[in-house]
Formats: sequence, C-alpha cells, structure tokens
Amino acid sequence: MRGADLINLLLPDEILDEVLRRVAVSGAKRDLDACALVCRRWRRHDRATRRSAKLAASGARADEVLRLVAERFPALVEVSVDERISVEAAAAGPSCAAARSRRRPMYDVSPSGRRRRMSRSSNFGAHMSPFPLDQPGSDNETERTCLTDVGLTSLARGCKGLEKLSLVWCSSITSTGLVRISENCKNLSSLDLQACYIGDPGLIAIGEGCKLLRNLNLRFVEGTSDEGLIGLIKNCGQSLVSLGVATCAWMTDASLHAVGSHCPNLEFLSLESDHIKNEGVVSVAKGCRLLKTLKLQCMGAGDEALDAIGLFCSFLESLSLNNFEKFTDSSVKSLCAGQKGRVLPSYMELDIGYKMLD
Repeated sequence: MRGADLINLLLPDEILDEVLRRVAVSGAKRDLDACALVCRRWRRHDRATRRSAKLAASGARADEVLRLVAERFPALVEVSVDERISVEAAAAGPSCAAARSRRRPMYDVSPSGRRRRMSRSSNFGAHMSPFPLDQPGSDNETERTCLTDVGLTSLARGCKGLEKLSLVWCSSITSTGLVRISENCKNLSSLDLQACYIGDPGLIAIGEGCKLLRNLNLRFVEGTSDEGLIGLIKNCGQSLVSLGVATCAWMTDASLHAVGSHCPNLEFLSLESDHIKNEGVVSVAKGCRLLKTLKLQCMGAGDEALDAIGLFCSFLESLSLNNFEKFTDSSVKSLCAGQKGRVLPSYMELDIGYKMLD
C-alpha cells in the first residue's frame, strides 16, 4: 500500500540491529548515514547500538562535543579522542567509517550527534596543527581550543559502560579527569594516554577504581612520576596483561620493581627509557614469567638483564632489543641456551638493533 510503513511493521528490533551491523561492516559511511535518516526508529536504534567513537575534539567547543556525544550515545564502550585532528578533517576523511560489531565495533561520531557532513565553517572545530603542544599561545587560548576535564567528566558520567579509552595530545586533561573516569567507568579495560600532562593522583585513581584494567599504554606522558605508576600497578596489576611505557623521562627501575612484584599475568611489555638498568629488567623477568612479547630500549641494561630473561621467561616468543649497548655475545648465547627445550622455542623471534655481534 502506498505510503504505508511496511518496513517498520514487519521488521523486529533484533533484525534491524543486524541490518545496521552488516551495513557498518561494509565500511561505506554514506550507507550508514542513509540508514540513520530512514526514520526516527532507525535513528533511535543507531544511537542505542553504537559502541565505538573516534572523536576529533579540537576547537572552541571541544567539551561540548563530548557532552553531546555522551548524551546521544550512552552505550559507547570504546572512545578515542585525538586533538591533532580537526573536526572537518575527520568528517571528510576515510577514517569516519564505522562498524557495529559487538566484539570490536568501530564508528566515528560527529560532534553534533547527527550523521551529516559538516561545513568548514562549523563552530564545533577549528584547524589544529599535528602537534598542538608546540604551538605558542596564551593560557586562555589553550583552554579555548583544547578538551578539558569538563568534557572528560561528561563522557565518564554519560558512558559508564566505557571499556576502552584513548586520549592523544589532550594537553589540558589533568588528574581530575582521570579521577572521574575511575569513579564512573568501572569496566575500563584499556587506557591509552599519549602526550598528556597528568599527575600521580590520576594514575593512582585509575588503579583504585578500574580493577579490570588489562591494557595500559603511556607515551610522552608528563607531570607524573614513578609514584603514580606504582600506585596504579599495586591496585590493578593482577589484571594487567599488556603494558607499554615510552618516552616517559620520569620512569626508573622503581616502576619495574613494582611490575615484577604485582603483574604476574603480564604477557606484553614494551619499555623505552634511558634510566632503566639491569635491576629493573631482572625484577620483571623474575616476576612476569608469562611474558610472550618483550620490547626493550634501555641503554643502561646489559648482560645481567639478558641472562635473567633467558632464565625466567620460558614462554617468550618475541624479544626486541634497541639501544642495548652494554650486552655481549655471551649473554645472547645464554639467552638462547635458557630458551632451549622451553615452550615454543622454535617460534622465538630476536630483533637486535644498534649492536653488532661477533
């Protein structure tokens, strides 16, 4: 019958959800936009089933962007915020494609909550250079163009089922924002912080409030110290299976002693620091015996560290050494000998950089 809404009369909710999921898997953003415009019911299901969002939250209203997203899409479990990307670039680029997979869905959310192409004159964003922290400007300008704890608080309170959070170049986020995440997002399992300036209380709060944390990545993180990382590890180290710390000048062997003491289930570890010595690596080798992948860029470690890795890390499948200038042929032989007859010895990969062996 002409004008009758036969689709909605015959289509149950579970089938509609499957339709949206399959359209998303195809990767065509224009098809997803078309689905959201079919009717209010389809738009309502879109908001209720969206699980992932990649946000370009730079601009004069960055905090409002996160508030609107949290209000419209409360079921989000995975959120990535990158202030290097302008809203206009994200809306026009190919990375806006989404997938509504229940396991690993990906979707890019427009700041207004509507699926439409935004014009370059939009008030939601302004062009940002790839490295905003390097740009000169007054404090007022920084506050005006960057995401702050206010926006992160809105996200934490609106999306309490959040499981994965990535913050890249969010220079105005402090411990306060992470405390709000720890208070509201108890299911958080993955935290990625890059080029953020936070304090020890924020990391400690994550450890106290997010007991299910499995993956932690810290890169170019400033404003914190060993105390913050140790506090986090002491509280949720039992659940950690992956840890990466790179270009964090504050990290010393003290943090690695905590990793060795409190992270028995760790399987992946990547470290880049000029302050790590043999003692820290030995502590990790003794305490984290389930390690499968180990990546080290430590100028201060040498033969003693490699000997311990070969002796205690019997499940190791991949070992990468960069800037390891203090080890010799004997420790490499010891490493290989220690792996002989262990689990999957033939699959072990050894990558050695910046060092020529005889």
